Amino acid sequence: MKARFASPALVFCVGLFALSCASAPPTVAGDPVSVSLASVEEVKRAFGPGQATNPFLAPHDLLQRAPYDFIVLKIAFAPGASGKARFGATHSPEGEGQRARLLSLEELVQIWRDYPVSDEMMAKREGVIDRNCVPPNEISVRGRQVFWAVLSGPHPLGSPAHVRAWVDFAAGPSYPFDFDLPAAPSK
Repeated sequence: MKARFASPALVFCVGLFALSCASAPPTVAGDPVSVSLASVEEVKRAFGPGQATNPFLAPHDLLQRAPYDFIVLKIAFAPGASGKARFGATHSPEGEGQRARLLSLEELVQIWRDYPVSDEMMAKREGVIDRNCVPPNEISVRGRQVFWAVLSGPHPLGSPAHVRAWVDFAAGPSYPFDFDLPAAPSK
């Protein structure tokens, strides 16, 4: 009896399928939403490298002094997710230290109004905030969507700290997400 082997084309197709599944976003069969702590590099890739047009980078003055610290969260809804949802987040430093709070769209725009640029650039900043910042009250979820949230407080924020975020669906469960932030490096 002859041994039978799978054809190279079949092996290639199965391998390609396995790789595509490994990098697929979450589906409704799993969690309908994920929240992640966004790195500065991820924020720069999404919105640009400089504060002139990227409102999700913490502002600083010409001497590179930052009056505020930003903690940026990325909220990603899965392709089949739908319904009404609410988002919330808190920052809790261990011991003493400044706390950050979740900013509304209007508060984020107001922070950036203190860093003057041309009217055209400010309009671009406001447009980026309006299109991407998580809505303040209720989110109308319609499949794959990504929103960004900013927790902000006076520089320096207390650390180490814990960030808790949650997404509550009106017709379903709440999804909590927890992140530990390390102590800030000493100078």
